[in-house]
Amino acid sequence: MASKPKVELKTWDALEKEELHKLLQQPPKNAFEEMARWTKQGKLWRFPINNEQDFFREENVDFTEHIFLEHLIADFPQKGPIKQFMDVVLYALSCNPYISVAEKHDHVDWFREWFKEKRSVLTEVMPAELCDFVEREPLEAVAAGEPTEPRHEAPAKSQPAA
Repeated sequence: MASKPKVELKTWDALEKEELHKLLQQPPKNAFEEMARWTKQGKLWRFPINNEQDFFREENVDFTEHIFLEHLIADFPQKGPIKQFMDVVLYALSCNPYISVAEKHDHVDWFREWFKEKRSVLTEVMPAELCDFVEREPLEAVAAGEPTEPRHEAPAKSQPAA
């Protein structure tokens, strides 16, 4: 007679193990035991209190990178309503501790692209010099110390002699 292959019921085994654990686990006798259980489950803060507990994605990021964001708008217009708007955006981002530095950079990049896309509409309602972005070297290249291509600017127009 051939032996039947043993079928493993992983889900059933996991549920049975969980049910057995619940039956053997005693309810907390007092509030201290309940709080100790919640701490082990990650529902309460561990002591000593660390404000950055369980915030590992920003572990190697200095707090100054969250606050000082002015370098991100170096290529934006230096005066006018776009500059004022971006100053307010940077202030709000610097006050927000709940998003990462990368997300803050993404917000500024999104506004940069939006203003560049809407330049034609913006120049209809305000002077063009208030909508012009300054050409700058990529931040990644500057940070890495890589040589960047020199910028070729148009030669200045000569003034006719009076």
